[in-house]
Amino acid sequence: NTGDLDMMTYANADFQVRFTYDDEGSWAYAAGVDNFLLSYEISAGGGLDVFLDANGMASVDPNDLLTGVNEACGYTVTAGGAGGGTMGSLTTLFATNNGGSPNWTVMYDLTVGPNDIEVTDLDVNTDATGTFNLNLYTLVGTHVGNETNAAAWGAPASSGTGTALGTDLPSNAVLAAPVTLAANTTYGIAITMDVDVNYTNGTGCPGNQCYSNADLSLTLGKAVAGIFTGSVFSPRIWNGTINYTVGSGSGLDFTCADLGENQIEVTVTDNSGNVSTCIATVNVIDLVAPVITCGPEPTVSATISDSPALAIPDNDPAGASSTISVTEDVTIEDLDINLDATHSWVGDIIVTITSPAGTAVTIVDRIGATGGGFGCSGDDILATLDDAAASAVEDQCGAGVPSIDGTFSPNNPLTAFNGESTLGDWTITISDNAGGDTGTLNSWGITYSYANTNTDIVIELGPDGTATIDPFDIISNVVEACGIDTAAVDVTTVSCADIGTTIVITAFVSDTSGNIASCSANVIVVDRLAPVITCPADQTVDPGAGNLFYILPDYFATGEATAEDNCTDPV
Repeated sequence: NTGDLDMMTYANADFQVRFTYDDEGSWAYAAGVDNFLLSYEISAGGGLDVFLDANGMASVDPNDLLTGVNEACGYTVTAGGAGGGTMGSLTTLFATNNGGSPNWTVMYDLTVGPNDIEVTDLDVNTDATGTFNLNLYTLVGTHVGNETNAAAWGAPASSGTGTALGTDLPSNAVLAAPVTLAANTTYGIAITMDVDVNYTNGTGCPGNQCYSNADLSLTLGKAVAGIFTGSVFSPRIWNGTINYTVGSGSGLDFTCADLGENQIEVTVTDNSGNVSTCIATVNVIDLVAPVITCGPEPTVSATISDSPALAIPDNDPAGASSTISVTEDVTIEDLDINLDATHSWVGDIIVTITSPAGTAVTIVDRIGATGGGFGCSGDDILATLDDAAASAVEDQCGAGVPSIDGTFSPNNPLTAFNGESTLGDWTITISDNAGGDTGTLNSWGITYSYANTNTDIVIELGPDGTATIDPFDIISNVVEACGIDTAAVDVTTVSCADIGTTIVITAFVSDTSGNIASCSANVIVVDRLAPVITCPADQTVDPGAGNLFYILPDYFATGEATAEDNCTDPV
């Protein structure tokens, strides 16, 4: 083919693609897929695009669903039951009698009221028309004394852009990132623009240098003939409006269930209770590719248990013991204990586990009897003791039977056994430590986890000498919030011919949004099925005169005996 291959997206579970060749004269399907990068653009549609994070979640401030609100007295935005906080603004004036050149700085002090505010955009005064850019700087404290101290201001807290409308007209610039100002804190504020700036000469406070509402107050101000450098002019009053949100609200949450286009009703309520609504379109998009791991599980576990039906002697701190012998010699990375005991007052019971190395851990210690007392009066324990559990066994005492039912963290951590060998005798000692109630240790066991030293996946052949590879035979772990839609492998079947050779198999997955991932694993094919032999029927034979001998026939040749094997023919 002398031109580009015209590839259509995969059309089935084998990730096959359709392509044209022979200078566009023919086409075919193929699945020879290797790792590749797919570059594309998302078509621009109406509404707000919201991108899910790796957890499949996104939150949107309801204010972001509006392109504009015409309301002079303040308002609150809600959508889908979520509040976006209360919008507010504070204006100085738009009556210039002085001004500076592009990249001059105007500054003032802003003191936040009892609630945090989030500055979202600014209205400014400039003679310019057309596009302009501004930088907003902040520092904690006052601007006084820092007029030419660039280090005190640092980098801009945010930048914004807008369209200038000319002299004494509010020219709005939306900040690229809202700036949060903490409650009950005074900040120095500095603003620079790439167009000229209009301001007003100050007349004092009271006068034109002080402005306030319930959310913030302003004390103005100065101008500097450069960006924190040059002559300082005072007092100078920045002409403009600070637009902000009080409280960020609870946010409007989206998940994988919302993928695609969503129609959201947005409600704006002004401070007098007047209401207007509109419908906003939110496009929920997942661009996060799955993360998959191929190969054996890095950690494997085994459980050993016993059912001794062992009586627990009443009021005897020595108690009774049961032993489990473990024949596997591996190093413990994590250990859990499974416990099943009947007892008419579980607060009497103390349970201790001792390892072959002699390490002893008390996992149950008179539940509920901390600081004295009689402990939990409930009946029976049916529990798994696991350090990772969210709730402690010490805090349990349910009204039902068993009173202790579920997975709980033990009184003392089982991590004491980490790093020890499993090999040998494990002992449980259970004792009753008050008179009047008795019980029985019905069963117990240990579940231990250890590092998997096998780096290859083993596939066993079936009776027909083949095995079909499921993608999840190869994939050991998937991290994908929105779920896997399609999974495939590049080798779908193995047979007896593959025994003795390590095969590299690649698995591919695609999530519900078409994001793809792949990984590979070494695979060893084994035959663990023994041949199947059919013997002749029982027979009575004549050994001849004197019963001296009898020559056995070739039962396989006669067909009275057969032998079959999935990988060897004939046997």
